[in-house]
Amino acid sequence: MEPLFQSERLLYRHLHRSDAHELALLLNDYDVYKTSLNLPYPFTADDGLRLITSGQEQKEAYLVDSLAVVDKASGKLVGFLRLTYSYFHRHAELGYVIGRTFRGLGYGTEAVGASVSSLFSMKHFHRVYCRQLGRNPASEKIMEKTGFTREGVLVRHFFKIDRYVDVTVYGLNCSSKDAVMPRDKALRPPTIS
Repeated sequence: MEPLFQSERLLYRHLHRSDAHELALLLNDYDVYKTSLNLPYPFTADDGLRLITSGQEQKEAYLVDSLAVVDKASGKLVGFLRLTYSYFHRHAELGYVIGRTFRGLGYGTEAVGASVSSLFSMKHFHRVYCRQLGRNPASEKIMEKTGFTREGVLVRHFFKIDRYVDVTVYGLNCSSKDAVMPRDKALRPPTIS
C-alpha cells in the first residue's frame, strides 16, 4: 500500500477493506461520535467497511479521499482523514480523527499540516476549510497551530444526540502565487466519458 504523501512520523494512504476492523477500534468511541458530523455510534467493522467502500466510490468520481493516517515506526493506524474536493472552486474540506490512545502526541497537528501542504502543493488548491461540531478544545488547538482562522459559527446548525449544536468553521487560504494560478494550469480530475 503505497503512501500518497508522508510527514515526519506519519504516512498517508488510501483506506483499504483490510482496515475496517482497525478503523472500528479507533472510531468506536463516544467522544469521537459527539464531535463528528456523520459517524455512527457504536461504530462497528461493518460501519468501517461502509465508510471505506463509499469513500472508494467517491474517490473514483474524484470527489473524496478517505485516508489512513499510519505511524511509520509501528505501522499502526492512528487516525483517518477525509478530504472532500471542489475542483471548480479549488478548495477542499478536511475532516480528521485521531484515535484516543494516540491523542496528545502531536499526530493531529502533524496530519492536518501535512494534508494542507499536500493540497496546496500537489493539487494546487487555494483553500482548505474544516467544520468543527460543538466545543472541541483539542481540535481548536490543532486549527490554531496549523494556521487556520476561525471564520464563523453556524448557530444550532446540526442535530446531535438530543439537541441542536453550533458548527464552527475554520479556513486557511494558500498564500503563494499558486493561489491565483489560471484554471487551465490547475490539476484537475480527468474527464470521465
